[in-house]
Amino acid sequence: MTPLAPGGQNGGAGPVATTLIQQLSQIAPDQQLLLLTNADSDDELSGLDTANVHRLCVRGPEVAAPAWK
Repeated sequence: MTPLAPGGQNGGAGPVATTLIQQLSQIAPDQQLLLLTNADSDDELSGLDTANVHRLCVRGPEVAAPAWK
């Protein structure tokens, strides 16, 4: 999800990706999905959060460097 820009700037890619995540979370409720997001679209993607869908913001000016670097 990292390349998605806020406000639908990616055209149809955003709705396709979000619908896919929603469907996958319903089809496989026992699987955990981790969405890697960017700072610009992280809030907009919060609607995808469920018991098995979680977000991790990995790109943006305020994002700290990951511990594994």
